[in-house]
Amino acid sequence: SQLEIREHVIVVGDHPCCRTGIPISLGWKHVEKPVVKSIDEHEYFRSVIPRRTMMELRLNEVERRKRLFKFTDLTQNELNELESEFQEDRF
Repeated sequence: SQLEIREHVIVVGDHPCCRTGIPISLGWKHVEKPVVKSIDEHEYFRSVIPRRTMMELRLNEVERRKRLFKFTDLTQNELNELESEFQEDRF
């Protein structure tokens, strides 16, 4: 059997637990050509490469902002405005 792995776009999110910076989420759009590999190959690499912890998966506000700038069409000014809006909503 084969496994199809899709890479999704990131978008501005709305997660309430994001206390600083701009939250991000996965969008509905995905890359047209998914990565296809065998389930056996996938399971092998899962057993060899250690899984990341929750803390390793968490992105700080600087990393989220960098990804939004790199992978979306948002400008630095738009990111600043969004950050101000989220900051106001939190208080």
